[in-house]
Amino acid sequence: MNFQLHEAIEILERTPRTLDSFLNGLSDSWLTCKEGENTWNVSEVVEHLIEGEIYNWIPRLEFILKEGDRNAFPAFDRFSHLEKKERSMNELHPNC
Repeated sequence: MNFQLHEAIEILERTPRTLDSFLNGLSDSWLTCKEGENTWNVSEVVEHLIEGEIYNWIPRLEFILKEGDRNAFPAFDRFSHLEKKERSMNELHPNC
């Protein structure tokens, strides 16, 4: 599949509503349980998406607009959220 911006936007626009419909009202036991060793729970996955949006995608877009293809992207630590205190879904998304 070749990347098409309008197709990416179709998915990205739906992601918040989809996550909200899946997760809203679930108990903490569902949101914090892990499938096994070295796996992430739901809250960690959502936090990863939030961190990626804030510290990866938006800065990379700004970088592309400023630098073009003259320089390589700065590194992004996709596990950085695991080093912080885990937040509840209500802290991550107050409407849940």
